[in-house]
Amino acid sequence: MDEAYLFAHYHGVLFAGGTVTTIGASGGWLLNGGHGVLSGSLGLGADRVLQFGLVTPDGREIIANQCQNARLFWALRGGGGGAFGVILNATHLVQAEMPTTSAIFSFPASGDNERTYMALPAENMRDWALAGWGGPSTTNMTALANPYINTSQAEIMMAPAIHFVQSQNGTALIQRFRSYFDYYVTIMNGSLVASEATSVASFLTSRLIPETAFQNETTKGLMVDNIMNIKASGLVPWVLNTTPLLYGRAQPQQTALHPAWYKSVWISTAQGGWRPGASLHERKLFSGLLRQATQSWMTIATEGCSYANEADPWMEDWADQFWGENYAKLLEVKNEVDPDGLLGCWHCIGWDAS
Repeated sequence: MDEAYLFAHYHGVLFAGGTVTTIGASGGWLLNGGHGVLSGSLGLGADRVLQFGLVTPDGREIIANQCQNARLFWALRGGGGGAFGVILNATHLVQAEMPTTSAIFSFPASGDNERTYMALPAENMRDWALAGWGGPSTTNMTALANPYINTSQAEIMMAPAIHFVQSQNGTALIQRFRSYFDYYVTIMNGSLVASEATSVASFLTSRLIPETAFQNETTKGLMVDNIMNIKASGLVPWVLNTTPLLYGRAQPQQTALHPAWYKSVWISTAQGGWRPGASLHERKLFSGLLRQATQSWMTIATEGCSYANEADPWMEDWADQFWGENYAKLLEVKNEVDPDGLLGCWHCIGWDAS
């Protein structure tokens, strides 16, 4: 992703990629949807891809776009990797670079103030998303970006969060960057980057939380409670305001993703894992915690879905949770392009436990 951002900047254009700089720009990130800071208003990676070059399971090198191999092109836009072919290249939509405003909030966590803080994005994030804001939040930190408003407008819109963070002796910083690339260098590939041990087995679970949940006072309270319960269990909770909610208002869905993607405000995640030498008992305890987090979000957001790239690996009913009504058509395309079942991976299109 870092190379893609650099390449685009050198040519004076904006590539709307992912938040984490080390993931591939045209691999699993793209094939399973591909969300990032700007995807709320500009669309997911799968929305912005124009063409794939790939080798099919029978050894042919082909092009897939809206004019050639259109059914396969649709399937590759969200249908996941490991099922349809080996991707050689992808062509992405870009646009002229534009200024970006950021809102970064952080404060010393004390437990009680974290719960109060999480109620703020639960209350406001739908409106913020529809105004163009996108980015991650956790219980004592938020990092949002918006290419459409200036700092004065941002200070008015973000006033509830600014006042609360300052009351907790925290930092609320509103900045205007000359370009999205400058924001990327300073924030995404700068102050937000944290080292991570490569020897840790890391797992995620995720749930897309639909817009309707943010319009119900009881559900909003349950969301905040669940975030705090997940943290108390030892997992790390995040909420990512990176769904194509605003984009979906103006553009019809053309991807193979679960339709809930375009009707959701948050991607809620819980993360954890184990270190080398962890006993089987410890690993089972962790997997139980992750399964509990999965089920708790599914209970709260029944109309949501899960992000295949960041999903509970032990999820039941995975096909429906990842792709919903689109899975049947995806399976048809899989059988057309790979009738012998040469390609396969865990919980990919056509995967069979037997």
